[in-house]
Amino acid sequence: ITCSVPSGMEGNSTVEVTNNHYSYSTYDYFEYQSPINVTLVTPFRTVTKGGSMVSVVASGLSSRSASPLNVDMSTDIWCRFGKNPTEAIMETQAMNIFYYAQFKRSTTPRSVSCLAGAHKEGWVALELSNNRVDFSTSGVQFHFSVAPVVDSVQPTGGASRGGDMITITGSGFVNDPAIQVFCRFGPMTVQAIVKSSVEVLCAAPRHPVGAADVLVSNVYSGQSFNPNDFSPPHVRYTYMPDPKITEVLQRIGLNTGGSQVTMVGMRL
Repeated sequence: ITCSVPSGMEGNSTVEVTNNHYSYSTYDYFEYQSPINVTLVTPFRTVTKGGSMVSVVASGLSSRSASPLNVDMSTDIWCRFGKNPTEAIMETQAMNIFYYAQFKRSTTPRSVSCLAGAHKEGWVALELSNNRVDFSTSGVQFHFSVAPVVDSVQPTGGASRGGDMITITGSGFVNDPAIQVFCRFGPMTVQAIVKSSVEVLCAAPRHPVGAADVLVSNVYSGQSFNPNDFSPPHVRYTYMPDPKITEVLQRIGLNTGGSQVTMVGMRL
């Protein structure tokens, strides 16, 4: 059977059923809890493919289920991005360690981590629930945006010492004072100069000899890097050994130019 819960004071209450309004069953426990209120979401955006972990600060979270002594520490805290629910992960403040919700051993958690799944572009409300059914109605907004795409880089390679200015073409580069655009060459990240929504300039950082994936990400002011928000790895930049000149065979020429100069060296 399904029963509609009447209002009640916060805390445990017994639950019984009857077929005749006279003889009642043995009782079990139901816990009344205060509504959850979401106050802060960090970061407040990710890309539409999902996969980012989001920290949510809220009041009214509970890591226990109803029991006579309030010692059953199981939990059903869930997050919901728009209409998409996902299980939460508790964040411990004392030890700064993540625990899956059902294994958390704290009675008053203040924040949880939510894994954002794939979602269409746009703003949605990020809400929490202690029982998978009754979600908060705080209305704190979270944004899903389309990730940038890199189509090409020019030049396609340079010296491993870095410093060459690279033109990156693609789509989805945001030219907005509130947003910084970054390029990533392998594991190294540098800030980009945005020329337009389809072109950015980046100085290639120092990198070992070899090929490196070139990725781009739009980062909102005040947010840290989210590796999941970079563009997919479609284009590579090749780092080459630095050339070295060992001898110039002709050292004199006309100031009008046009002289042919032969040089000898390594890795030319």
